[in-house]
Amino acid sequence: RRRSHQASRPCFSDLASLKMGVRTLSEALQLSDECRVITTGSAPFNIVHTNKAWSKLTGFKFTEVANRSNSFLQGPHTEAKLVERMRAASEKGETTRVRVVNYDRYGTPFYNSIEIFPLRDMAGKLTHYCGVLHGEDIPDGVVPPIDRKPEELFGSTSGSSTDPDEEEETAAAASGWPAAAAGRGAGRVKRLRRGGHVTLQEALDNTEDAVVMTQPHPPYAITHVNAPWCARVARVGEGRLGAASRRWGAAVEMCV
Repeated sequence: RRRSHQASRPCFSDLASLKMGVRTLSEALQLSDECRVITTGSAPFNIVHTNKAWSKLTGFKFTEVANRSNSFLQGPHTEAKLVERMRAASEKGETTRVRVVNYDRYGTPFYNSIEIFPLRDMAGKLTHYCGVLHGEDIPDGVVPPIDRKPEELFGSTSGSSTDPDEEEETAAAASGWPAAAAGRGAGRVKRLRRGGHVTLQEALDNTEDAVVMTQPHPPYAITHVNAPWCARVARVGEGRLGAASRRWGAAVEMCV
């Protein structure tokens, strides 16, 4: 299946990030026409956020890739030296830029010009990475496509369990968490505090609560929803959300 990977030109709000780089988690989560992915700040650099432009470029849904590394974009013609360069720079907390062959959901290769920015908190501590991608089509015949199916790549997540704890642990395992982290209370991110202040990092890294983030000012546009929120929508059913579905339409759209 042939798809175009020509990324749209960045809007004016994106030009600053192209020149200055993305430096903080708040900047990385801003609404943008750039293809953006945010990962944890340490190996294996699991994905905690993708935006709509990233999904359009790669063909993958956020719910499919949440808590996984970006390795599913690699294939037989992905340059190992460039992958190692990205890994080494990330281990050192450095910015890096490469142009690498990646593969989309359907196995179609494309050139991925990616710049990876370390994100630090106010104390200067590295917390996450933000990758800004620019896709380019590869001429026919230069790099052959590969035959793969996402359901085989990630495995089936279907099941008949009705136990919420079992369902949650199964979802965590299917999302790519190590076995030790899938069990309740073992390596899991704590639930959000009720009342009181919650930091942006705590909200983004939370894997138990259903989380929706918005801009801090009107019109409070939605900037991020997490996998548990999407899973809850899937269980309830969009049609049963009624008025809430219309109100949170943008958030529902991020899950599909």
